[in-house]
Amino acid sequence: MERAISVDEAETELGMASHCLAVVPNGTLREDSTEEISLDISPLNSYGGESFQSDQSEWVRQNMEVFSKQMGVFIEGCETEAMALFTAIERRWRQPGISRTMASLNCKMKRSQIKNALKLWKGEVICLQETKLETVSKAIVRSLWSNRFADWKFLESEGASGGVLIMWDKAWRKFKIIWWGVPWCIGGDFNVVRFPSEKLREGRLTGAMTTFSDFIAELGLIDLPLLEGQLTWSNNQDPPSKSRLDRFLVSIDWEDQFSHLVQKALPRFVSDHCPILLDSGTYIRGKLYFKFENMWLRHEDFTGNVRQWWGSYKFQGSPSFVLASKLKVLKEDIKKWNKEFFGDVHIKKLELMKELQLLESKENQGLFTRDDRVHRLNTQAELERTLLLDEVSWRQKSRIQWLKEGDKNTKFFHRTANANRRNNCIESMMHGELKWETQDEIREGIVDFYQDLYSEREAWRPVLGGVEFNSLGAEEATHIERPFSKEEVVIALKQISGEKAPGPDGFTLAFFHHCWNVVKNEVLDSIQEFYVHEDFERSLNSTFVVLIPKKVGASDVKDFRPISLTGSIYKIISKVLANRLREVLGSLSPSQNAFIQGRQIQDSVLIANESLDSRKFLMFLMERCGFGVKWRNWIHFCISSVRFSVLINGTPCGFFSSSRGLRQGDSLSPLLFVLVMEALSRLMDRAVVRGYLEGFSVDNANASSLKVSHMLFADDTLVFCGATRDQLQHLKGVLLCFEAVSELRINLGKSKIVPVGPIADVDNLVQVLGGKIASLPMKYMGLPLGARYKSKDIWNPILEKMERRLVGWKRSYFSKGGRLTLIKSTLSSLPTYFLSLFAVPASVAHRIEKFQRDFLWGGIEDEFKYHLVNWHTICTPIQQGGLGLRQIVPFNQALLVKWLWRFANERNAYWRQVIVGKYGCDRDGWHSKEGRGGHGVCLWKHIQSGWSQFSRYVRYIVGSGDSIWFWEDRWSEEGLLRDVFPAIYQIALHKQAPVSEYLSWHVEGMVWSVILQRPLQDWEMGEYNDLMVFLYQLKLERSAVDQLRWTCTTSGLFEVQSYYRLLNSHSNTDFPWKSIWQSRVPHKVAVFTWLVAQGKILTLDNLRRRRIWVLDWCYMCKRAGESVNHLMIHCEYAQELWSMIFCLFGVSWAMPPTTYDLLHCWRRKGPAYVVWNAIPSCLMWLLWRERNQKAFEDAERHSADLKLLIIRTLMEWTAAVTSCSFPSVFAFIDGCV
Repeated sequence: MERAISVDEAETELGMASHCLAVVPNGTLREDSTEEISLDISPLNSYGGESFQSDQSEWVRQNMEVFSKQMGVFIEGCETEAMALFTAIERRWRQPGISRTMASLNCKMKRSQIKNALKLWKGEVICLQETKLETVSKAIVRSLWSNRFADWKFLESEGASGGVLIMWDKAWRKFKIIWWGVPWCIGGDFNVVRFPSEKLREGRLTGAMTTFSDFIAELGLIDLPLLEGQLTWSNNQDPPSKSRLDRFLVSIDWEDQFSHLVQKALPRFVSDHCPILLDSGTYIRGKLYFKFENMWLRHEDFTGNVRQWWGSYKFQGSPSFVLASKLKVLKEDIKKWNKEFFGDVHIKKLELMKELQLLESKENQGLFTRDDRVHRLNTQAELERTLLLDEVSWRQKSRIQWLKEGDKNTKFFHRTANANRRNNCIESMMHGELKWETQDEIREGIVDFYQDLYSEREAWRPVLGGVEFNSLGAEEATHIERPFSKEEVVIALKQISGEKAPGPDGFTLAFFHHCWNVVKNEVLDSIQEFYVHEDFERSLNSTFVVLIPKKVGASDVKDFRPISLTGSIYKIISKVLANRLREVLGSLSPSQNAFIQGRQIQDSVLIANESLDSRKFLMFLMERCGFGVKWRNWIHFCISSVRFSVLINGTPCGFFSSSRGLRQGDSLSPLLFVLVMEALSRLMDRAVVRGYLEGFSVDNANASSLKVSHMLFADDTLVFCGATRDQLQHLKGVLLCFEAVSELRINLGKSKIVPVGPIADVDNLVQVLGGKIASLPMKYMGLPLGARYKSKDIWNPILEKMERRLVGWKRSYFSKGGRLTLIKSTLSSLPTYFLSLFAVPASVAHRIEKFQRDFLWGGIEDEFKYHLVNWHTICTPIQQGGLGLRQIVPFNQALLVKWLWRFANERNAYWRQVIVGKYGCDRDGWHSKEGRGGHGVCLWKHIQSGWSQFSRYVRYIVGSGDSIWFWEDRWSEEGLLRDVFPAIYQIALHKQAPVSEYLSWHVEGMVWSVILQRPLQDWEMGEYNDLMVFLYQLKLERSAVDQLRWTCTTSGLFEVQSYYRLLNSHSNTDFPWKSIWQSRVPHKVAVFTWLVAQGKILTLDNLRRRRIWVLDWCYMCKRAGESVNHLMIHCEYAQELWSMIFCLFGVSWAMPPTTYDLLHCWRRKGPAYVVWNAIPSCLMWLLWRERNQKAFEDAERHSADLKLLIIRTLMEWTAAVTSCSFPSVFAFIDGCV
């Protein structure tokens, strides 16, 4: 049968924060309006009322009144209004797009066009390629550029191809640094793309693409995002071939010089290439408002000051008013304290560095005293603390969650914050044909746009009163309205990251995490007020709307996603409500896979191979779903009391209320959206039941098999229907009904009609519904749909994202510890999504691991870096001497096996019903049958093939015993009973008998009766008696359900990590991992200590092993050959440092022969030993730095200075990870003694 897939994304142009809901007019909803209307399915009865506008389609005019009633939409008494609404919706769907054509130009016109363009763009360096000129004269340059200071160089063309002309302004004195100065860039037509996505028709990842990407990575270049266009070249044919061949690549130093640097694609008018503009950019500083700095929390006096200030505030009113008032006054006290005591960290850093320079100059002049030495140590310690605060501040600005401060990553945080600021800066804005250019125009235009967007439009909407919804039971409805407990609030608070951007109150959640004991009474009283009175102080629900570009080069207001930054107190309340709603949502929406506990996004993809508006519709649905009055009042207040201001370039603009819309960024919004999408799901089900839509039959051979008509994941909807005009007309009617009742618009710009198999006249079918024609394979929820599961091409997006995340320039910002953290973060967030469903090809796995290896060990530009430790060791667990990275192939296998565990345990899951309907069940539902023939060409065939190995590690728990084989299943701790009692197994009557066949229950308890083929022989009696003794010793629960237990975890539940360890087993090595990774030292130092324990740092003996012939002598003592153990333990210089440590702590110690042994016996347990446990890493780290300074800079430090440096470093590390603070180095020494 011919079938088609229609993919419809139910969203507005702006995202999930601005969907519409319907107004339910008074008196429209009637409890007795449940009458069924008789209706012929094909053709539908004609609409016989008054005529409508001529652009109304014939089907809508004739059928929508009756069809909507059949769908349960109440329009009685308002038929005229309903038909007008259906007509208006369809008219909007049919609005045509705008096409543009460009004329070609002759050579003389091209020069004139270029000259006019350069006047407009005001470039200072211009490069023209493909000039096709063998010589360039002054007259030609003048005809191109009117700059009287122009100079030029050119490369002549070869016949009618090639030719390059570069022109520059001689008055630009800094021009010469472009050539070979430190900051530099490369620009032009590279005649190759980096990724398949840089072509109009994505293809496979080629060797040329890989080579180009490797070139960019090896040179440490930055490939800036291209604004105002993605493809720079076109062959100007029909159909066109387009790709991105042109770009600027800049060095790290270049971008550091121009932190707001952007490249833009300009209109193509004289060539088949777009001009590319490299612009130094502008920084638009907004009006400053209070934003809490998390670095303040690290000041030893901060919490005490907050406690003193907070206790001094006296306000009268409701608890939430008192809380809001206290927070408002607290901001002023914090700002005053920051100005008078804390100070500007950047200025303080410069002052301390200048102080150290003066002390260094004084020492060089021989005027250095003992007091100066102490002063320098204290200044260095203060500088280290200030640098850490600076790093914390920039990390907060960068919004990076995966990398913590403390590892000297300030430059990376700084660059990321600048990049975010650059990407989010709005210099101009389009709205349709209007262009806002000045900041005043932009602010006024955007505020007006969103104020209109969040305002109710329609005066009347129909009601979805004839559709049945799943409803909460009375117990569930009462349970979610229970009083808010202190523990529940604390759990919600801990679930919200302290790094999230603050709302209008300016406080991050980190403040509440840190000062909870100070502010908790007021917070809990305010939440209790909300429980009792169902409202709170409205100022606490004020919201900033920040505009985040949906794509690179966003220019139209609709290209930005409005993210809401809510106040801190509302964040807590919203999280508490969301946690409760999540508990019951699963029972209300069986087809929805988004945001519901226990369901996964891959479920929808396996089955199939942005916002609410009218709040009355939401309240109507919640009532229909059994939510109580108190709960509905809570939700209504949360979404209706909001006041918005839009953040434009950092400045809050406007202050307006809203009568519709949910906030994207609010914990409640996605869950409430799921409820509204349930209305669409019910309409689809009703259409299938009444024969309007066929759906997809899982098993074509079985007419009664499960049919799949649609799947939902938030606002993404996948619909299956027959490829006939009637089916698409009925689907159109369903969508019209849904938009009419909810005002949640169907985005036809993103919707696609996808034929499955050969379908005649598909172009005419598409005209029924609108949208675009697409073909398989395609993407659904970011995963490929309809592609060969072994295809390498489906992995191209993952390889591209991995390469962009692990680009070479980042290596210069990170230590190996930072690189390791980024690798782990990237692997967990990018390919795991694919690895959970598709088997990774070996070549793709090799490419991913190559990205990781090169990023971990690689250098910048032509700097060669050794891979010090082999990849197999790196991928071993840290307990066994590795770094805990995962090998791709076994990790992929472990992720796929999880489906087998879910199949055996999630008996009522919708996705499982599809698999069972297609393949059938084997073994009483524990696993499916193998895919054969036409059924085998899909994902599940490969997943199911892992059952034989997976089943070795499972054990069945007997309940009823109906689905467990007595002899051949592993339900006993002894193993398979056929192997334990082989003689009895041989004479058993049924070799595959279930346990229940041999087990019966009586009043006295369980009775076992093993049925045999024949009477027992004498020599078999002993084994039979042993079997009976074994069976009666078992402790079974009567009427329990048979279960599957995973034997590799103590909980008995399957864990991906446990199966990965089975597949990637390593020898048990007694590695001193606790002394390395559980010591409270910076991550980069821990990685270095790990290399020392492995004996892999590049001492001279290791260099000689790598065939680098150098003079083998120790740089520190100059008396013996240099090895890891000699340098770190046995060298006279090292022994002097170790002796100082032992003397300081008053211990006697016999040094072991190797660093491996030293780390093994060093560690002590307990918080009192933080300093002691950090000593090996600290001493060896600083000794290695001192050795390198001698080797490469010929600089030598006195041993006394190095000893003081070790003590100061230990003091700083201790202060960073504990609550201890030391006024001076000597105070720290006293503490150690």
